[in-house]
Amino acid sequence: MFSINEISRNVHQVNTNHKSGFEKWFLLTSDWHYDNPQCNRVLLHRHLQEAKDKDAGIFCFGDLFCAMQGQHDKRRMKGDTMAIHSQPNYFDMLVNEAAETLAPFAENIALISPGNHETAVTKNAGTNLIDRLAQVLNINTENRVFTGGYGGYIMFRSQHESGGNTQITTLKYFHGAGGGGPVTKTAIKHQRAAVNYPDADIVYHGHYHDAQQTIFMSEKINKTNNIVKLREQTHISGASYKEEYEDGFGGWHVERGASPKPLGGWWLHFKFDGTKIKYNVIRAK
Repeated sequence: MFSINEISRNVHQVNTNHKSGFEKWFLLTSDWHYDNPQCNRVLLHRHLQEAKDKDAGIFCFGDLFCAMQGQHDKRRMKGDTMAIHSQPNYFDMLVNEAAETLAPFAENIALISPGNHETAVTKNAGTNLIDRLAQVLNINTENRVFTGGYGGYIMFRSQHESGGNTQITTLKYFHGAGGGGPVTKTAIKHQRAAVNYPDADIVYHGHYHDAQQTIFMSEKINKTNNIVKLREQTHISGASYKEEYEDGFGGWHVERGASPKPLGGWWLHFKFDGTKIKYNVIRAK
């Protein structure tokens, strides 16, 4: 298994121990839009079950909820609400129903964080859905689901069982802002992120509902021995679990001329080769 602890409000450390044959999986996701009728819960729950079977940690970096049917939300529309949520205590129902259906996976859910859909609810309705969901999950399942920020860091720290050979892989997450661009997708966002987050090994963006992986290389010089080394940084754009395009018949996504979007998340796989821990990022689809 793994353990997780909070270093600061948006920096968390995931701890594992490694030895010969060590492998560890984590499921990186965002944009579930869990309460939306267009959320593909079958696919999402399959990925959550796979994570449970792999003893993997689960992360959701924003927009776990869609939450657009509050009375102050101009995006609200009849028909975009699941029947179970159509109650006067709408936000309570979102939290309670999600906590109930996600309870079987609570032991594996490491961290959830807000996206623009949750921050809009905090602004308009004065409640934090992510904090409330974590609280209910933790009370009902006696687990510890952590919450992060709109942006933050996950430090994957693994120590050899002998007590030496500690290795840290740093992931920067940022839910996202603006559009990804119909042609460039998230390429420009990642170029900027490479400059803004130079210490990260992996950078994760949600929000754009695109599944992109890009590798950036940079060179660094060691000021002690003047040796030049090349450094690899992996950039990921997380897809969504909300199928907005469907058959292209209509709806807001189609009317604005947006293209079909991929669904799913990403597997982060660590493996010890006897000398060091290497990581790989693989589509969960």
